Order: sequence, then structure tokens, then C-alpha cells
Amino acid sequence: MIDIDPHFAAGDPRAALFESLVHLSAKGPTREELVDTAVWASDLYGVDYVARIKSLNGEEALEALIIAAHDGFMCECCGRHTLERPSTRSSHQICTVCGWEDSPPSAFGYDGSNGVDLDAAQQNFRTIGACEREWVELVSSAKPGQTRDNGFSSLAARRERLLGDLEDVFDSDEPNPGMTLEDARAADDYNSPRPEYDYERSQTWREVTDERIDQVDEWLFLDKPGSFFYLPALLRFMLRNERAPGNGDALSSLFWFPEPNPGWVFEYATERQIGFLAEALALLTDPWLEQSGQWFIYSPNDDTREAFEAIAKEARRLSS
Repeated sequence: MIDIDPHFAAGDPRAALFESLVHLSAKGPTREELVDTAVWASDLYGVDYVARIKSLNGEEALEALIIAAHDGFMCECCGRHTLERPSTRSSHQICTVCGWEDSPPSAFGYDGSNGVDLDAAQQNFRTIGACEREWVELVSSAKPGQTRDNGFSSLAARRERLLGDLEDVFDSDEPNPGMTLEDARAADDYNSPRPEYDYERSQTWREVTDERIDQVDEWLFLDKPGSFFYLPALLRFMLRNERAPGNGDALSSLFWFPEPNPGWVFEYATERQIGFLAEALALLTDPWLEQSGQWFIYSPNDDTREAFEAIAKEARRLSS
């Protein structure tokens, strides 16, 4: 079954061809249906697709026709529709516009196919016109069909947009109704809170500094109200500094330890906040960032993933 977005404009004649291919993919096409569709594609594009699929088996022929019906799939680096197949981060297709190879991230941020991680590649493309300097003389200008995907947004642009929306989405000016960061430290150390941190009880989340967030290792000792109170300050730190604070396990601790229930955050979050959290967590846990160490979420376990997935699922439900 075809599971891609063909991104055709209204009235584009390729849309009907693509819909037919979706139907054929779902039911399994006969050879006669493949040939008829190839004739249709040939008439539409002025290319002899009947000859192209002549020596291909059913699955290969269908794939060739899907490519014919589509004006290319999006490159993750430049956003242009330059790939013949959807990006899987392991297809090893190379974009002719920016030079980025669709290959998987690794513990080093790249697997040898790309010399930089995706974030750096996108920044390079904006400044020098290629994902890496060695590609500048090898890439070509986008062809007429290699349009920029309407939904494309670079990692840096996504960070900036989320930062810009954060204070509006989490608009409360109320002080912390739960445990403070010093309370969490005290719970960990079995000590009384230190007087110099009494001010934390009257703080709004906007008044929590990045420096203070970076000092904390005891996120898992916060209660649910305290966890939700500090959540926007933590997200702001990570988006602004492009890394996790302290020992790196803040997000994992915050979303799992207050209660062994991945949906505890729904007790406090508005619909808009859930949508924001789903988008922010998708960015902060992107393998290209997480595995290259830029955001580093310490040992994300199945329970933490379950919490993040529950938020994403709820966001989809609310938006549908």
C-alpha cells in the first residue's frame, strides 16, 4: 500500500494517476492494469513508460510508475523534491541539489556517507549552497519539477519557531504549586531545603534561569505539579542551548518518574500545550540530533518512549 503524500496542487492531472496507483497498490495490480497505467503515464509525461516496465516484475513496475506519478520525494536537507523514492534515512539516495545522502545517523552523527550531521548540512546549504563544501562544485540548480516541499522546515527553523511560541503556549504567571528544584535536591539528599533557594517558591517559570536549569540533576524527585511547572523552562533551555542540561536525563525523568503513567501530563496540559509538546518532543528526540549528541537524552528507555508516543497520539486525536 502506498503511504506517501504526493503534494499535488489542486487540479494537477497527476493526482488522478496517483490515486489510481494507490488503488492498484492496495489490491495488487494485474499485468494488464500495469500496462494500461503505463500508457496513461506515457501520455501524461511524454515518456515511454510502457517500454520502461516491459522487463520489470509487478512490484518493480508499480514502483517505477509511482515515481512517474510523483515529481520526486523530499530531501531532508534542502527540502527539494529530488529523490526517486521516499526518504527512509537508509536509502542512500543522493540529492542533486544539495549533495545530501539519505543515510542513517549514528553515534558519531553520520555514518561516513555524510561528513556532517543534518543540522549542520542544512546550515551549510543556506550559506554555501551545498550540504558540505566539497559538494559546492558538484551540485546543480533545481530542475522545474524539483520544487521545495510546502511542509519543509529546517531543524534550526523549527527550533526558532518553537522558541517563539513557547511563552504564548505556556502563558501562566502563577508560582510553582508543587515541589521546587531545591525541594527535589533535598529529597535526594535527605536534607532540608537551603534558605537561599526559598525564592523558588514564588517564581514563575519564566523567571527560572538557564543557569539554574543546568545545575539540576534531581529531576526525577519532582512531583507532578512541580514537573509540569518546570517543563517550559526545560524546553526553553534545550531549544535555546541546543543540548540537554545537567547529566542529560532531564526529559526522560520529567516524563516518566512523577508517575508510572505516560499520560500524567494530560492532567495539567491544555489542548494547545499537548500539540506543542508533541512537536517539541518530535524535534528533541529526532535521531539525527539525539544520536549525534546535540540533544542527548540519556538512555531513553521504553517507558520514556511510551510517554512521548502517548503525547503524540493524543495530539493527533485532538487535531483530527
